[in-house]
Amino acid sequence: MTLDPKDLAEIEEIARDVWSSLLGLEITVAQAPDACPEEVVTAVVTVTGDAHGVVGVQTSGAGARAMAAAMFMMGADEVGPAEVADALGELTNVVGGNVKGLLPGSNRLSLPTVLDGGAEDPRDLTQPPLAEVFLTCDGEPVLISLHALAAVPSAATPERIPS
Repeated sequence: MTLDPKDLAEIEEIARDVWSSLLGLEITVAQAPDACPEEVVTAVVTVTGDAHGVVGVQTSGAGARAMAAAMFMMGADEVGPAEVADALGELTNVVGGNVKGLLPGSNRLSLPTVLDGGAEDPRDLTQPPLAEVFLTCDGEPVLISLHALAAVPSAATPERIPS
């Protein structure tokens, strides 16, 4: 699975469109932050099929609460963990679906998994990302990343066992 340099620009455009349409917020391209925020919220979707990968959206806790507040038209102080998970999961699902469209072949998208700062991602993201797009929304960092995963054999095509 590979991406062209133009795909990074497309991911940036996807982010702008998604944040504008779902949240009514502006998101802009930024430099990678010097340090990771203390509180981080991450959501991921898995792409399977001809391509195998993970699309992740990560932001600070404050950023996740602000996004949830915008999505659900609530005050940031009214937003709880459920709204944060729903909002970041939905954003990741929409971004992931659009990124899936950039990948070759026929692919499927999993449901989103939302992880708070204390949880470890259940997927193997030890490979360097194929793409990382650093953004900011209302001064809070947002990272959209695409990681390749090793292909998993399908249950419909059993592996051959040498005799």
